[in-house]
Amino acid sequence: MAEKRCFASLSAARNPQIGAVVAVALYNCVDEVWQTGRPAMMPAFLQDLTLWLTEKRKGFDRDRICPVDVVDQIAPRPLLVIHGSEDRRILETQVRRLFAAASEPKSLWLVPGATHNSIRTPVLDELAPRVVSFMDGALGQAVHQAQAGPPVQRRPQAM
Repeated sequence: MAEKRCFASLSAARNPQIGAVVAVALYNCVDEVWQTGRPAMMPAFLQDLTLWLTEKRKGFDRDRICPVDVVDQIAPRPLLVIHGSEDRRILETQVRRLFAAASEPKSLWLVPGATHNSIRTPVLDELAPRVVSFMDGALGQAVHQAQAGPPVQRRPQAM
């Protein structure tokens, strides 16, 4: 499931046909999430070997699965990141780094008390009306931009 969320975000960065992105419990990079989720009793070298074997068997390159490296390319489309404050697989500091790497327009919803598993059900079920409202606004903005013509390049703003 995590791979599908990650690939959807990576695809959104490359596909201008996608009008908005809602990312739930999204990780920064494969290596990072593997290290964060490593059981204390498992030696790091064993987990690294497992990841390396998985790469070879499944035919992927962990260095290419790093949403934090491309999340800025989702803009100018709206991005909503939803994360649980009690997620121990993807830490709040990690999601804040991902969010900081994203360009505007962007929103971060930190759900108090939600874990990695509970963020989907029941929490996401409860947030569904707000997510739909976000998408309505985001896609309404995309329709308005499409009718207005090609987007104007935005100048970087001084911080």
